[in-house]
Amino acid sequence: MRLSLKMLLMVLTAFFLIGLLSLQGVFAQEIKKPRPSNPFLGEVEGAVNASRSIQANITQAGCREGIKLVVDEVNGPYNVIQDAIEVALDGDTIKVMPGTYPGFKVIGRNCLKIVGEAKESANVIVTGSVSVITYRGTYSLTIGVVNSTNIEISYLTVQAGNTDPFSIAYFNSTGEVKHNDVGGNTGNSNPGNSIAAFGITSPGTVTIEHNYIHNYGKIGILVNSFGGPGPGPYAPSGIHAEIKHNIIVGTNFEDYWRVQDGIQVTNGGSADIEHNDISGNFQTGTYTDPDTGEEYSGSYWTCDGIMLFDADVVTTKKNKLYNNQMGIAIQQYVNNATLDDDDINNNEWGLYTWNWIPSTIVVKGAKNKIKENIYGWVNWDTDGIVFERCRLNENEFGMYASAWYTVNPTATFNHCNITENTEIDVEHDSNTLIFNKTKHGTYMNYGGGILIEN
Repeated sequence: MRLSLKMLLMVLTAFFLIGLLSLQGVFAQEIKKPRPSNPFLGEVEGAVNASRSIQANITQAGCREGIKLVVDEVNGPYNVIQDAIEVALDGDTIKVMPGTYPGFKVIGRNCLKIVGEAKESANVIVTGSVSVITYRGTYSLTIGVVNSTNIEISYLTVQAGNTDPFSIAYFNSTGEVKHNDVGGNTGNSNPGNSIAAFGITSPGTVTIEHNYIHNYGKIGILVNSFGGPGPGPYAPSGIHAEIKHNIIVGTNFEDYWRVQDGIQVTNGGSADIEHNDISGNFQTGTYTDPDTGEEYSGSYWTCDGIMLFDADVVTTKKNKLYNNQMGIAIQQYVNNATLDDDDINNNEWGLYTWNWIPSTIVVKGAKNKIKENIYGWVNWDTDGIVFERCRLNENEFGMYASAWYTVNPTATFNHCNITENTEIDVEHDSNTLIFNKTKHGTYMNYGGGILIEN
């Protein structure tokens, strides 16, 4: 009797295990199936959704942990990235294998990852133009993200069309752009921006980090909240960008005369800019004024490592800025800016400020070095800039401060060192400078300048 019961239990257990393994096999097969191109295929789509339900975990970003769809230009199941995007569900990852693929767009989606094969990212190439309709108009670009949230683009080599205005652009969208090689838009008819984040109606963050950005015709990284009231005429509540650990290399245009910035934050946008290596934003060519016939050489329009123009709240920290026309430029209506421990050297002008509203601009950090530039700091019409424990040394001219349109703007230096510049340490004109425990050497007052030393 005992033997028969034991045998019965063994038989039942075996049937149970066989059934369980068969069920798991069905789930595994369903998960691996290519997503159908038509979402209304009844039983097949229902089976895929059923298999998905066993792994519907929520990530920290609030995204469902979906499945992986593979894009391979030769072997499929998807041969182009856009086809995979069209059938992906929120939370899915689109894995792109080595190959060359046309541009793509993500419209009105949530929680998608478009990820190249990390070890082969140089061979995962996206090139060619797509058209997207945005709140700013219709644009031709390589990768466009519109009205979407939590969209990641990573480990791709993005080569824009030679005249497209953008390589990668987010419009009223959030997400991450990281570990990409982005460049190629240097055409003279419509010079391009490598990575751009626009937004006014969906305040949020785009994270841009660990990218190599080069060969851009105008701006390496652009953050722009154009469209509403703000510190100047623009909005202080739009898109925010985290810009970190990027290598950004400008292009010396000998034939074209244009603005070029490594990073530009403008029209009410805000950003945290940290640990970036930014160089090569300058021009050596010539330009003939069509009205006067006068010829100019070099950079007439400012070419900057970092440009803040009508921006809201921006912090910079431990960036390396060298071989630019201007290392950091702050202009027009910048509401609040903090520069912390940046290394600004070997530019024409290290730091340039021309800000038309009373605001908070702080340059601080014992390691904040402004050296080996032609001018360390040039100031026009900026009221309220404060330097904390800074160094302006080994420049040709340490600093020049003046006022053109405003009345008696003031700059304060606390525990700074402005010495050992090769020509003049301090040049001063129609301005008030306050030096608190600040060392300076040669001083030139051109008239109307007030120096207060404590």
